[in-house]
Amino acid sequence: MSVDRFTFEEVPQQERCCWFVRYGAKTVFDRRLRSKDEASSWFDNFGRRLDWRAGFAARLRGDDKDIEIVDSKGQVATVKENDMLNELLPDVRKLLHLVRKLENFDATVAAARAAGEAIEPEQSALDERKRIEKESVYLREKWGI
Repeated sequence: MSVDRFTFEEVPQQERCCWFVRYGAKTVFDRRLRSKDEASSWFDNFGRRLDWRAGFAARLRGDDKDIEIVDSKGQVATVKENDMLNELLPDVRKLLHLVRKLENFDATVAAARAAGEAIEPEQSALDERKRIEKESVYLREKWGI
């Protein structure tokens, strides 16, 4: 699997900003974001490249380093309580979507077996099911569900 690694070139170069990006142990101060809202939108733009996100920390799929939004002292940006509720809603929607996909996959295999026409899913389908299951487990653990 090829990994699309993060580079600091993906961070905007803007003036008068107080939020920076730390990737692993490295922070670059000439690339920055103006606000937490802008930082949140910047994370959202990674789309399917994101493996997980919790507030102002995230990791890209297949990467081994976290990406964090930090202030000039290296402190990770915090999420306000209402912001956390706003973060919960998309995760719950995603979790429901993932669980439905798992149920559909399993129901299809079970129905075929019950009808006497057992099907063997391709390896790519099994790998995708495993990925979906891991993602749903992560979301459940993240929110204590």
